[in-house]
Order: sequence, then structure tokens, then C-alpha cells
Amino acid sequence: MDHPVSRTSFCPDRLDLFWRFVCERQAIWRRRHTQEPPPWTADPVLRHERFTNVYRELDPGTRYAIMHILEIPAPKPDTSCSIA
Repeated sequence: MDHPVSRTSFCPDRLDLFWRFVCERQAIWRRRHTQEPPPWTADPVLRHERFTNVYRELDPGTRYAIMHILEIPAPKPDTSCSIA
């Protein structure tokens, strides 16, 4: 079976750009959360556009779900009507 993207179309330069983006995005997050004053990057796109966090666990919505939904112990089952 042929795949739409073959290894011959792999471009190392694009992978390098991707990793640069990931590293800079994480550096921006770190600068913001250590309360450095803006601007947190010289990159005009990253400075003016919004992107999700590199790590999903750092996303405010995910953090809320972990803290307020997933980490709350489940209630014990009601056994008042159980027949043994």
C-alpha cells in the first residue's frame, strides 16, 4: 500500500523549523510564568498570535479538569439497597 507522504518527500529543514517553534513556544510559556515583562519573544508571529501550549498539561482548561474533575475522589457506591 502506498502512503500519500513518502520518505523521499521528508524535508529535514521543516522538522528543524517545527522543533524551533516548539522550543520557542515553551520558552515563551516559561518567560510568562516567571513573570518576565513582555515581549516574551522577538518572533512577530508568536508575539501576536495565540497558540496552544506545547504540553497539554499546561493548558488552563486541562489544568482545571485535572484539579477539579479528575483528582476528586469518586463517591463511595450507595450500598443501602444492596442485597448480599
